[in-house]
Amino acid sequence: MADVDRWVSLGRLGRAHGVRGWCWIRSDCDPAEALFDYAPLRLRLDGRELNLQIEQSRQLPKGLLAKVSGFDTPEAVQAWAGALIETPRSALPEGEGWYWTDLEGLQVCNQDGVDFGRVSHLFDAGGGTVMVVQGERERLLPFVMDQVVRRVDLEARRIDVDWDADF
Repeated sequence: MADVDRWVSLGRLGRAHGVRGWCWIRSDCDPAEALFDYAPLRLRLDGRELNLQIEQSRQLPKGLLAKVSGFDTPEAVQAWAGALIETPRSALPEGEGWYWTDLEGLQVCNQDGVDFGRVSHLFDAGGGTVMVVQGERERLLPFVMDQVVRRVDLEARRIDVDWDADF
């Protein structure tokens, strides 16, 4: 599969809300409701996949709610709770930067040339983005451009960081 054709995660399907098949959505998009702008969408859980059609959505103070086509009961939602919500990489707009998914698998080296391993994934820790690097040991590095992250080179598949190897 070409890199642009791979499916990337935009968030997760949460628990049921009410008795008519509404569910909570945990979006990794910014703003959160931008998740609903992408098409096509699918759910993926434990090797199963399901095309995802959003009939309605609501932004509430506690988060996003969605009514998914074909989910008419809490049990239908529960069968897919925790599923990744994905879209093809080619559906994401191009820009000058990169998406978290573009950084996964890149080699991470510090200013002294020490190889820390590869980016496993990134997550939002509330106060900022954290990059999980898997090598001889797992490292959690703050993804702060120009302070910790010095350079991202997608062509070379490498991220240079200013980080002590003993930390």
